[in-house]
Amino acid sequence: MRQTLATLATLACARAWPALDEALRAYPRRHAAAVAKLERGQDAKVVLVGAHHGLGNREHALLSSFGLALATDAALFVDWGAGQKCAGPRRRLRRKRSVCTAGSLDASYASPGFAWTRLAMAGGRPRVKGTPYTVRARVRLTHVSERELVKADLGDKRWNHSMVVTTDHHFLKAVLCNAGVRARGLFPPDYLEAQRALEAFLLRPSARVRKAVDAALARSGGCGVGVHLRKKGPDWRAGDVWPRLREAVARHDGGLLVGSDGHSAWLKRDLIALAKADNVSIVRGLCVQSHISATTRPHVN
Repeated sequence: MRQTLATLATLACARAWPALDEALRAYPRRHAAAVAKLERGQDAKVVLVGAHHGLGNREHALLSSFGLALATDAALFVDWGAGQKCAGPRRRLRRKRSVCTAGSLDASYASPGFAWTRLAMAGGRPRVKGTPYTVRARVRLTHVSERELVKADLGDKRWNHSMVVTTDHHFLKAVLCNAGVRARGLFPPDYLEAQRALEAFLLRPSARVRKAVDAALARSGGCGVGVHLRKKGPDWRAGDVWPRLREAVARHDGGLLVGSDGHSAWLKRDLIALAKADNVSIVRGLCVQSHISATTRPHVN
């Protein structure tokens, strides 16, 4: 039976790198020690991600922040509901608000084996849930300050503190290319190998998502072409995209799955209409929630 778990596929592609393998094995214990300190009101070095925008943006920020936490010996936390923002024309978003709504963290991912939601944003500061304790985060990583990561001395008095990540960009490469991080030899020199190892450890699809993937593939004969739409500007039209995409679909004996959120929802609608007109089967998830369909898209291959 064909395996559809992205974790298994990712592990198969990721090569062993002893330093990173050891850091990942030790991480749950180190994280638990940090949580114990925080719950007693003691100081611990953390990286808190305020996740927002669509699923792709959230994964970018979360994965990049995990790499940053490992590189700076900090504990990673995520506030999945820190900010729900959707890009695109407001008049359309009001009509399509549901496509911008992110599902819960538990609905999308399996537990990584540590308490990654123990902190939440409160008044601009990380707070330990259920306690009066807050964490002083002197560094705020934004769309602007993330650019400084490549040349930063992460051990100096400016950077060697707890951080709050508000950018939703994929800044992992900036972390991996930092001279001090490279000198430690923590990550493999191949950027994609490092990313795959982090993905396999942190971003494992939940049982609910795996079930949706299995069902979708079963209905399409065990094969599918997945497309993630990222629309930039008003000039993208389905008529321009479909001819090229149709060639890829024709090479597979299966169906087409289109994942999108926010401002690409109407492009998805038009693209599916063109596919149906050419008698191409559309692969759909069983779940009604849009975030489940979006989460399945990278795991159909």
